[in-house]
Amino acid sequence: MRLIIKIIAFIIILFNPFCSEEVTAQIKDDYHSFNGVMYIPIIVNHQEELNFKDGTKKEKSIPEKKLTIQVNMNTKNMQVKNGIFSGIIVRDMGSTRDELVTFKGKVSKDQQKLEYIEITNNVTVYRLDTREDIEKTISMVARFENIPRSPYGSGYKYKYGISKIASVEYLVNYTIPRSHYVQNYTESFVKINEEQMGNYYSGVRADFKQGELKLNLKDDIKISVIPEEKEMLAVAVHALIISELLKIPDLKVLEGFKIGKLIDEIKLSQTGLVSEETIIRKDRIMTPDVEILLLAEQRVPVDFNLRIEKVTLRSKIRIVKSGKVYDPSLTFYFDLKQIKKEKNFIERIDAYIEKVIMYASHYLYE
Repeated sequence: MRLIIKIIAFIIILFNPFCSEEVTAQIKDDYHSFNGVMYIPIIVNHQEELNFKDGTKKEKSIPEKKLTIQVNMNTKNMQVKNGIFSGIIVRDMGSTRDELVTFKGKVSKDQQKLEYIEITNNVTVYRLDTREDIEKTISMVARFENIPRSPYGSGYKYKYGISKIASVEYLVNYTIPRSHYVQNYTESFVKINEEQMGNYYSGVRADFKQGELKLNLKDDIKISVIPEEKEMLAVAVHALIISELLKIPDLKVLEGFKIGKLIDEIKLSQTGLVSEETIIRKDRIMTPDVEILLLAEQRVPVDFNLRIEKVTLRSKIRIVKSGKVYDPSLTFYFDLKQIKKEKNFIERIDAYIEKVIMYASHYLYE
């Protein structure tokens, strides 16, 4: 645990998370309009169960199910910073479905190729418009590298034999109760369907055009960062994110570390079991509009009282008024044994914090 604290302190003192990128590509400042599409033929492992009310069960397995994943992207609010382009697209599909698309990439110095582009797509489908029970979640991450410039325009297009699909992640979870049984299934990525790849495959396209970038901070907008209080890594990253948010002019950054305890005290005050002088009034606490939730997953050991060995930190964005929670696949994997051997730990945490703030910023501006 002491090692974690020392590492984080070292980062705070010596490194600014937003100054580590070297300026290489010169995308025009007014090129904020982005159009793109990606698709990948993949093979997934489909595992399905029907759990009947009488206690019986039926199982179905398709270990090599073929399907194609596809994401369309269109926005006039792409941001360009230090040669890196990035954007976030929120599709409000009604009261029972949310979709969040993000993209980030880098253009080569001679502008003849995309060195990489990483795309995420996260879909949440709710059973009812009360948004209490989730019926289906889809999580996808794909990274492409070496995408050449198209000879027929200003865009970039995947070229078989030159471009590369560097990585793919895909996971579906589905659960819904029927009249006599509960149906649930999962689909997890196995591999790319190479049979569908060939000279005519053009798995990703990206095009930049002039567009209007809206960067006006919403009036009286407030944000807080709420870490998993028992996890020291989450608490440390919380401090780093707060320090960067405080650099945004006119943004109100609220203390979120102890907000849970304050809410508990408010509830206790409302029971009438405390004196009038010590009652905490709910209207005295400022409520954030946006929350960044830092959650600890797959911790080893599970007991928070024991020294951490491994953990995955996940950041989610919560819109307080609507209660919507967006999960743009922002994860940071920490392995204590690998820290001494890892040369790019600081760069990884830099990039993670930059991503978290980039995605959260979408909800701060008009």
